[in-house]
Amino acid sequence: MVSVLYVDDESDLLALGKLFLEQDGSFSVDILPSAREALLRLESKQYDAIISDFQMPGINGIEFLHRVRASGNTIPFIIFTGRSREEIVIQALNEGADFYLQKGGEPVSQFAELQHKIRMAVERHSIGKALRENETRFRALIENASDIIRILDREGRISFDGTAAERLLGYPPGFTIGRNPLEFIHPDDFETVKRDIAEVYNNTNIGIPTEFRIRKADGSYTYVESRAKNLIGVPGIDGIVVTTRIIDERKNAEEAKLKSAEELHAAYEELLASEEELRHNVEKRTRQEEELRKSEERYRNVVEDQTEFISRFLPDGMHVFVNEAYCRYFGLNRGEILGHRFRPAIPPGDQERLKRFFSSLTPEHPVDSIEHRIIMPDGSVRWQRWSDRGIFDPAGNLIEYQSVGRDITEHKRSEEELRAVQEKYTKAFLAVPDAITISDLDSGRFIEVNDAATALFGYSRDELIGKSASELGIWLREEDRAAFIDQLMKHGRIHGYEVVQRRKSGELYDALVNADILTIGSRQCFIAITRDITERKRTERAMAETARKIEILTSITRHDVANQVTILRGFARIALKQKPDPGIAELLLKIDTAGSTIARQIAFTRTYQELGVHTPGWYRIREIATQQKPEGITLSCTCDAEIFTDPMIERVFFNLFENAVRHGERVTGIDVRCRTDSGRLVITFEDDGVGIPADQKETIFEKGYGRNTGFGLFLAREILAITGIAIHETGIPGTGARFEITVPAGMYRIAEGPAK
Repeated sequence: MVSVLYVDDESDLLALGKLFLEQDGSFSVDILPSAREALLRLESKQYDAIISDFQMPGINGIEFLHRVRASGNTIPFIIFTGRSREEIVIQALNEGADFYLQKGGEPVSQFAELQHKIRMAVERHSIGKALRENETRFRALIENASDIIRILDREGRISFDGTAAERLLGYPPGFTIGRNPLEFIHPDDFETVKRDIAEVYNNTNIGIPTEFRIRKADGSYTYVESRAKNLIGVPGIDGIVVTTRIIDERKNAEEAKLKSAEELHAAYEELLASEEELRHNVEKRTRQEEELRKSEERYRNVVEDQTEFISRFLPDGMHVFVNEAYCRYFGLNRGEILGHRFRPAIPPGDQERLKRFFSSLTPEHPVDSIEHRIIMPDGSVRWQRWSDRGIFDPAGNLIEYQSVGRDITEHKRSEEELRAVQEKYTKAFLAVPDAITISDLDSGRFIEVNDAATALFGYSRDELIGKSASELGIWLREEDRAAFIDQLMKHGRIHGYEVVQRRKSGELYDALVNADILTIGSRQCFIAITRDITERKRTERAMAETARKIEILTSITRHDVANQVTILRGFARIALKQKPDPGIAELLLKIDTAGSTIARQIAFTRTYQELGVHTPGWYRIREIATQQKPEGITLSCTCDAEIFTDPMIERVFFNLFENAVRHGERVTGIDVRCRTDSGRLVITFEDDGVGIPADQKETIFEKGYGRNTGFGLFLAREILAITGIAIHETGIPGTGARFEITVPAGMYRIAEGPAK
């Protein structure tokens, strides 16, 4: 069940919305009448989504959204309001709203659409959160790996190098990116590594490790073992993944072991050749036996100190030597192993492969490595990696095997977890409903696309990858694409770029594109999210045409009604001049008063209809205040700011002055001044009248409130709201009215020179 917090100052609409949303049992809706209460509720309870009206007393929907996002809360947020001005929609989306839905129309379809928007927003929020978490886990695995993890691109250059390379080899971050890995190989190992890399690219090497020496930052060389896997074409990798482990200790142990074995073998040969001589030279034999004992002791000390499992066994499987680590690992003592054919159980799937491995050891190829599973004495299955050497006599007959192993179960588990993370990331990328493309910033060619992109553009994935939108003609006008790239390079990101694009079929559609620059390895790319807004644009055009027709109809109707009101009042005045009896005269006066009220309301509709029609511009406060000042009032204006607002700003100051004179009772002076507060401009309009009662500070802005027309302050707030400017009454009752007009950052400037 999806939990929703629904905020609106209309209690009936809240009850209706809760009823509609909860009727199918998939939503749980809490309702609140104000954003202030909603902010308090969010401190103690979490929701899956928020629905909010825009126009509300105190904190409006946009400010409510701003405060939620400023707190770090990314909860899906839907503006559901009767206000339809474009700038409100833009501001809502810029503040982080997921959707903006217009009230009105048939309730069933209206709330069905709202349910759909909520589900879309919640699902998109969940996918985004999962993507971020998966990416964090993926990076943590890579960055904290003890082995060096690299990715080689299609040209054989290093496109990614994990932090283990910096830690183990000493190179500064980014030093190896773009370089050929062969640059760092010891000359004696160069051809071997070159051949093995080529086999990986040709898919003839399926993970056989390569041992070689690699140069560190200080110029020294260290022994490593590398395994590589061909993942060319796999999304997000598209290259060869190489895992490298430093094996200096193991190599030293092997060399020491081989040296000891060679020494033993030489001593044995010498003893055989000198048996007759030794028989006659006890002292010499004793010395040689002592040397042999010391050599054996050195050999055993080296072997026993190793953490790897070391063993020697005959071709029939009988063990002749194991070190302490081998015994500890299998939970056995030497007496249970030596002189016995100890063969740990091997899963059926690995048995044949292990047989082929031992058969492959020959005098020409005596050393190799293998990874396989093993069934432990307690029944658990673990992974091991063994390096084996076959010992052959001069005739080529196998004498024994020498094996060094280590447990790699955790490494295998990490590989599986990494593959799972990559798979989840890929699935999430492909499941996003908007078209997502990743392109090279220099050439514009697509590097990766999701399924939604192939559906939107009409091209298959193979047709898109490696081609640019310009080459495929996706952009209808090349100058639009050039302008898009220019803005992206300047600002690093683009949001809400609208353009006409073309599908493969030639069909044109309206598109909304958001883009950000990102770096993949050493490559500068950009990710673009494209949405088909053809239906929205078609709807907007239809709404604009409808609005134009309504405006014409309203204008005609207003004109006709005004004429009829004039006629009505005219006849009433004529009748009054005939001096009718008092009862009839009283009725005629009421008719005239009603006609006067209708005339004022018609005038208000004309003024209200003009809101937002004209293009906003820059207006200087001092000049507007001076022009609108009433006779007999002293004006003090120290505000030299200009604000970007609707041309009807003059009406705002006219209404403020008129309100002061009409209701202030004793107003003689008005003070207009400015100050900045947290990046905003605050314009204060203060008189010396009786002030506004505390319980009326908000109601005075409501339509129809007051003793005159009831439209003045309502119009003032509506005019200012066109460009995001707010107005509130903050005076102290009894000491005068004080109106504070708050202008957001970027919508004001300090005037210099004469106003234009």
